[in-house]
Amino acid sequence: ASRRVLCSLPVLMNLVRSIFIRTFKKNLKFGFRRFIKDDEINKLFNHAQIGFIQRVKINNSGNLPLNMLFGNVVIGPNDGNVGYWLKETGNVAFDVSKNSINLRIAVEKAISLVDSHKGEENRIYALKNWNTHKIGIMHINAYKNLLDANV
Repeated sequence: ASRRVLCSLPVLMNLVRSIFIRTFKKNLKFGFRRFIKDDEINKLFNHAQIGFIQRVKINNSGNLPLNMLFGNVVIGPNDGNVGYWLKETGNVAFDVSKNSINLRIAVEKAISLVDSHKGEENRIYALKNWNTHKIGIMHINAYKNLLDANV
């Protein structure tokens, strides 16, 4: 079966594409955009099965919860909060200091997670834990705690 990967940088997409093709010799479809128009976000994320966070030095990324909300398996660097949440949620974190074999192993794992319906688990997790209401309450509490600390 064909796998669909959403990646935002053309250079890295070519690397990932070549690794996929050499490794799996399967029918693969890749899409990338430097900027995604608002009216295309829903279509692109719904069509993807694997979201690839390509920045190797990163602390936070909205691509992690966004991909999970759309039911995608997520691959990203084992760095900062991104690495923590990828591992915590059972997605794929790769070590950027290693060679492309590590990335190939990460891609293989992501494909197996797609086949085991991890994307649907991600969607349920994101809806339960990262919904707008819950995040809003957390922000309110954070500001209240800041105000209380200054009394």
